[in-house]
Amino acid sequence: MKISGLSLSKVANISICLMLVLLALSLHSVAAQIENHLNKSNPEKAPEQKIDPSSRSHTLTEKDLGWKVLKKATHKKQPKIKEKEENPTQEEILITDPLTKDAEQALKNTIKEREFQTATHNEVFDKQKKNLEQEKIAINGQIQELKKKTAELSKYEEKKKKAAEQEIERLAHVYEQMPPRDAAAVFNVLDMRVLVPVAQHMTPRKVSAVIGGMLPDRANILTQYLIGTRKLK
Repeated sequence: MKISGLSLSKVANISICLMLVLLALSLHSVAAQIENHLNKSNPEKAPEQKIDPSSRSHTLTEKDLGWKVLKKATHKKQPKIKEKEENPTQEEILITDPLTKDAEQALKNTIKEREFQTATHNEVFDKQKKNLEQEKIAINGQIQELKKKTAELSKYEEKKKKAAEQEIERLAHVYEQMPPRDAAAVFNVLDMRVLVPVAQHMTPRKVSAVIGGMLPDRANILTQYLIGTRKLK
């Protein structure tokens, strides 16, 4: 079928092309409005660079029809992932916490104070240790001096004892030379601390003769000392 020189198919094609052009223009207008709305809601986002219409080709593309803008507008805005700084870790929170800083500073002050006290105690301990060592040296010197004096005293006592032994032996010899009756008269009044050692150094025969002439009580006491029943203090 032909209408004034145009076939029905050509008319249909021209109508479809016109409808597509009108649809594209409508979509482009809608996309532009949506883009303007997004730019107003996000002022920080830099506006897209305008493209010179003269630089575009006459061929209609998807970008020219506004599909790309429409797709951006229809897609839901994805939430941005918070950066690491917006989600600090527990350690970072503790470091930046003022209470934690105060506690850390107090702990450092306590440690310094304890270190100072320890150093002071160590110094006092060292001084006491030195004093004790000096006192120990002094005491050792006194002990050595005391040992020396003790040895000297022992030698003196030994010398004195030997002298007393010699004196007793001399007295015993004198009383042995005396008549028994005269010696007994002396033994009756002589102190037991002298009489007993002298009698012990005399020969048994001489001392028995002297005891026979002594008073019975004195003779009895002297006999007890000689046999060990009594002992001199």
